[in-house]
Amino acid sequence: MTPARNAALDPVTGASEQDGAGRGAVEVILVTVLDHSDRGCRIASAARLETGTRVALDLAGAGMVEAEIASFDGVGHDCRFLEPLTDEAQRSAFADRPAVKLTIATSALDFSEGAGPPSSGKWPPLVRLAILLGGGTAAWLLVLWLVF
Repeated sequence: MTPARNAALDPVTGASEQDGAGRGAVEVILVTVLDHSDRGCRIASAARLETGTRVALDLAGAGMVEAEIASFDGVGHDCRFLEPLTDEAQRSAFADRPAVKLTIATSALDFSEGAGPPSSGKWPPLVRLAILLGGGTAAWLLVLWLVF
């Protein structure tokens, strides 16, 4: 199963086009590394990955590293590397690169509602209220400044 290395990534979901070969299509998604060690890492993703799913992470200094999703707590996924990284590989793999590519079988992805971070374009109610009040206040201050 060979992933399409140069597949175009969707800027919102980070998902790529399928390889279309009909033989266990794969997806490449962008994930954010929240924490890491020589034995694994914690990632955030728009997709919910099932525990036990095997994935491949494209790490800068270590190349493609196979891992298994160990757990999900609603915020992030814990990945366990199948082979621990060397100290040198760990230092170079995560240096200045919080976003990495994760390759996974398409059938293991879940972009359903509530599976990942909210993707609606709405801002939280308190933010909308603050913008409304701030805009109204600014408009009245402008009127007062122009009148006096």
